[in-house]
Parts: sequence; structure tokens; C-alpha cells
Amino acid sequence: MSWILGTASALARLATAIVFLWWALDWRSPFLASIRWWAFAGLVLVPLGVIVIEIHSLRRGYRRRRSLNVISLLFSVLCLSSVLWLELRFQWIRFSVLSADAAQLEKLGHHVVVGYRDRAELDG
Repeated sequence: MSWILGTASALARLATAIVFLWWALDWRSPFLASIRWWAFAGLVLVPLGVIVIEIHSLRRGYRRRRSLNVISLLFSVLCLSSVLWLELRFQWIRFSVLSADAAQLEKLGHHVVVGYRDRAELDG
């Protein structure tokens, strides 16, 4: 019975790691703008928790579900590293844009339209 619960728990952690990896790869989506910092905290803390659990499981030496633990660990590390890399990349680009020449930004700003809902708003 404990083998079944352990395997179910390992599969749940693997599913969590896969879902969070999918979410991490698209976490800068505009649809998540209202919950951006909560999403970032979740995308860091949950995979970190799964990593700790999987390392603990691997050290305890459960041989039957070792492959599940390793795969879950890899997905969690990939999730954590991708969200941290994407955030670092975004912050670097943001810093580069904000520290650019003001005259050049003003010139480029004339070509950018933000916040319209339909074509009629642009014509007015």
C-alpha cells in the first residue's frame, strides 16, 4: 500500500513539474500581468520545493520509482532555471531600454501605438 501511495505522490510531483514548466515558459504573457509577482513567487517556490523533495527521495534510495524522481527533478530544475533566465533577460532588456538615449527613444516612440481596442481608435 505504501508503494502505491509513494508512486502516486511521485507521479503527482512529476505532473506538477510539467505543468509549472509549461507555465514558466509563457509566464511573461500579458494575461498574467495582474498576478505577475504572485506567479513569479509560485514559479520559484513550487519547483524549489519539488527539487528538495526529489533530492530527499533519491537520497533515501527508493529504487522502484527512481526514474520518476529523476525525471521530476529534471523538469523542476528546467522550470526554475527557465523562469529565472526569462526574468533576468527581461530585466536586462528593460534596463537597456530605460538607460537608452532619450532623444532616440522619443524618435522611436512616435512609431509605437499602445492601448487601443479597435482600428477606429487609431484613426481618430
